[in-house]
Amino acid sequence: MRNHEKTCARLLGCQFDAGVHGYTQPEPGLPMGVASAAAKLWYDAVMSGYYADYARQWAARP
Repeated sequence: MRNHEKTCARLLGCQFDAGVHGYTQPEPGLPMGVASAAAKLWYDAVMSGYYADYARQWAARP
């Protein structure tokens, strides 16, 4: 494994199937647009420790 592969952050892609270009424009099932759904996804990832391992690796670097 190359050195930079050890320190790269994990990446997860999530596609929001929304048909508008305005992040806060209401759609069926998304009364506040995709912005609030994306913010909740990010918040849940941070609060559940998604980035914790990467932060520990980064802090331990010489």
